[in-house]
Amino acid sequence: AHTLPFPARAAYAEDGTYGPDRVHALAFSPDGRWLFAGTRSARVVRYDLAGGGAVSEWKAPGQPGFLAVTADGTGLIGQCLNTVVRWNAATGAVEAAADADDKFNGLAVDPGTGDLVLALGSVLARAPAGAPAAPRPTPAGDPGRVRHPAVLPGG
Repeated sequence: AHTLPFPARAAYAEDGTYGPDRVHALAFSPDGRWLFAGTRSARVVRYDLAGGGAVSEWKAPGQPGFLAVTADGTGLIGQCLNTVVRWNAATGAVEAAADADDKFNGLAVDPGTGDLVLALGSVLARAPAGAPAAPRPTPAGDPGRVRHPAVLPGG
């Protein structure tokens, strides 16, 4: 086992309570070099596993509930309440952000296509990598439920 340092701070939770910071989401880069942690204090912490666990961190627009790394490892996508953000995985710079009407229940990046797959309530929506169009609901989904879907450029 390997212990990684976690920046100590207090934070507000979505329910308004105040307490110690916690990890809400984790994602590994495809090559295993980085581990990303989304925290209760609305931060993303990147651990450089190849470089001995060195830490860098950046502010998120809300508590990251889900994180996913793009198939090529260059982007980190996070769900922060009703906002989906794509950061540069190496620098933490925001590359794109989009809001949606509904709170996301989950997200994933399709490693084969680079498409972003979003869970919005009972709907799964697919945002094609780099496409300026709305996500395509799955056959079981309700196309009317996705009113202002988030679409991020790049895959």
